[in-house]
Amino acid sequence: MIFGFTDLITGPLTTTLLGRLYGFSHIGLLSGFVTTLHRLGGGFWACMGGFIFDKTGNDCLAFVLSTIMARIAFFCCIFVNEKRHACFQNPSIQ
Repeated sequence: MIFGFTDLITGPLTTTLLGRLYGFSHIGLLSGFVTTLHRLGGGFWACMGGFIFDKTGNDCLAFVLSTIMARIAFFCCIFVNEKRHACFQNPSIQ
């Protein structure tokens, strides 16, 4: 149940971060795309974890692969250097 509450937290954070990086003009498309890929990846890995357990009889390999992929993702995120979306400011509005 506690893990389920994290979904309530990540929703606003995702749209805020996407808006700050890419602008708010297409925030619906961007957040929908990110959420869809996140859900598909989570569902796929849950199925793969079950498949690995069925074939090997334990969860050790699934946890090792999860750790490796999490570390790869962590290091990929460190080296991302994106410029933030520049907000257009109308000079006539002060």
